[in-house]
Amino acid sequence: MTAAIRALPATARSMVWAPFTVASGSVVSLVVAQRPWEGQQLSLGLARLTLVLVAIGTALALDDAAADTLACSPTSLLWRRAVRLALAAGAAAAVTVVALFAVGATGGTGGVPLDRLVVEGAGILLLAMALSTAVGSDRGAFLFAVGLLGAVIIQQRWPAWSLFPMAPGAPGWSRAALVWGVVATVSAGALFVISRDPCLRRRVMA
Repeated sequence: MTAAIRALPATARSMVWAPFTVASGSVVSLVVAQRPWEGQQLSLGLARLTLVLVAIGTALALDDAAADTLACSPTSLLWRRAVRLALAAGAAAAVTVVALFAVGATGGTGGVPLDRLVVEGAGILLLAMALSTAVGSDRGAFLFAVGLLGAVIIQQRWPAWSLFPMAPGAPGWSRAALVWGVVATVSAGALFVISRDPCLRRRVMA
């Protein structure tokens, strides 16, 4: 734990924060555009767009150019990656929670349960992080965006099953919450599996 804490400053400096900063700025713009202080209702479309933007920015922030070089260093890959993931997830959570709190505090939620959006956001974020970690930040962010777009297109064909039902009580609303919970859990498990030290895996196989 002490080693992980000592690694925080250096890891934070090595991460690519520019896309995340742009995504965070977009979130602020979208929240302001909704004008919740004027009684405007929360737009689920805009809320989900903010979650996706933050997830893409986070996926790009996970770029680790030294991953191959340091793969078998004394500090395990799991520890190093855990620090990087914790920094990225913490920043993403902070931006998302502040944005949702800003809307909720002004009474503009329109009856949308924010805890449901948190579950959805966790699934979106962890999925993007898992893809970024597995195949690289640029390709992972691209696959995440394309896959999410594909899911949106597919659900237009089969609206009874939907990751993004349009409003509380719509067909698929309850099932979608369960689906996002499963997506979050599986993605978290995948992050742990792909972060195991490759040298340890080779020793176990030998």
